[in-house]
Amino acid sequence: MKKILTTYIFLTLLFGLFAQEPEYSLYSEIKKQLSADQQNTLSIAENDIKTGDKLRSQANTLHQKAQTLTQQAQNLKRRKRRKALKKAKQFEQQALNLYIESNKKYWNGNTRIYKIYKQDLNKLAQKLSGQDKTDFMQLVNQANNSYSKGKTAMKIGLKQKDPKLQNQYFTKGVQLAKEAVELQQQAYSLYFDKTKPKPKPKISQTQTQVQKTKPAQTQTTTKPQQKVTQKQTQPAITQPYTQPKTVVKHTQQPAYQQPPAYHPAQNQNVYFRVQIAASRVPLSARKLQQIYPGQVYYEYDQHDHYYKYLTIEKFATYQQADCFKQKIGVPGAFIVAYKNGQRVRDIHQVVPQRIPCNSY
Repeated sequence: MKKILTTYIFLTLLFGLFAQEPEYSLYSEIKKQLSADQQNTLSIAENDIKTGDKLRSQANTLHQKAQTLTQQAQNLKRRKRRKALKKAKQFEQQALNLYIESNKKYWNGNTRIYKIYKQDLNKLAQKLSGQDKTDFMQLVNQANNSYSKGKTAMKIGLKQKDPKLQNQYFTKGVQLAKEAVELQQQAYSLYFDKTKPKPKPKISQTQTQVQKTKPAQTQTTTKPQQKVTQKQTQPAITQPYTQPKTVVKHTQQPAYQQPPAYHPAQNQNVYFRVQIAASRVPLSARKLQQIYPGQVYYEYDQHDHYYKYLTIEKFATYQQADCFKQKIGVPGAFIVAYKNGQRVRDIHQVVPQRIPCNSY
C-alpha cells in the first residue's frame, strides 16, 4: 500500500512539472531580450514598486482614519473635539509622509526599468529599417521626452519646503515616468510584430472538403472540360484565406467573458481598459488565473498578430484606470484607450495630459 501511494505521489508531481505551460506575455518576451544583470536590476525595480504599493496602502489607511476622526469630532464636546482633531491632524501628517516615501519608491523603480529598456531599445533599433524604424523611434523619443519631464518635476519637488506641494510634484513625476515605461512597452510590441514570423492562416474545414472532392469531379470529364471546370471552381478552392485587418473579438471560447454594455458619463466615444498580457498563442484559463484572478476577455489584433488579454472593466477616465491597475498589481500591465470602439495606438492622441491616481 505504501509503495502504491508513493508511486502515485511521484507520478502526480512529475505530471505537474511537465504540465506547466510557458507564460506568453509581452512582459516575459521583454525579459528574454535582457541580459542576466539587467534582469536582476529589473527584479530590484519590481521590489521598489511593491514597497511603494505597501506604503501607499498604509497611507490610505491613515488618511481614512483621519477623515473618520474629523467627522466624529463634530458631535463631541469641546475638549474631546480638540483631542480628536489633533489626532486626525497627526494621522494626516503621517499619511502625507508615507505618500512622499511611496512616490520616491515608485520613481526609483520606474527609473530603473526605464534605463534598462532604453539601453535595450537602442540596440533593437539597429535591426529595423524604413517606416518600421521611424515608428519605433517615434515611440522611443516620446518615452524619453516623458521621462525628462518627470525628472524635472521631481527636481522641483525636492526644492519645495511645503510637504503637500512636494507630494504633488512627486506624483506628477512618477506618473510621467510610468508613461515613459508604457511607451517603451509599446515600442517593444512594435518590434516583436515586425521581426517575429507571423502565423500562417488556418484553412477552414469547408475548404479542405472542397479540395478533397475536386479530383473526383475532374476525373469523369474530358481534358478540355477539365480546364473549364478548374477555372469555374478555382475561386472557391484555391483562393487563399485572408482575415480582415480590423480587430476581431472572439466570443466562442467559454473561458473568457465578453464585457457588458458600457455607457461612460463623460465621453461616449472614449474609454480605457487595463491590458494584463499579450500572446501569439491563446492562453489557457488556468494560466490567466495565475496572472490575474478576475474576469478577463481577449482580442485578436490582425495588425500585431497577438492575443491581447484585458480586464473586463471599462473606465471613463485615465485616472480611474490607473487606480484599478495599481489595485490589481499585475506586473507589466498597462492602460490602453479606445475611441469609437477602436483601439488607439498612441494614447497621447486621446489624453494629452493624464491625471494620475492619487488618493490623497
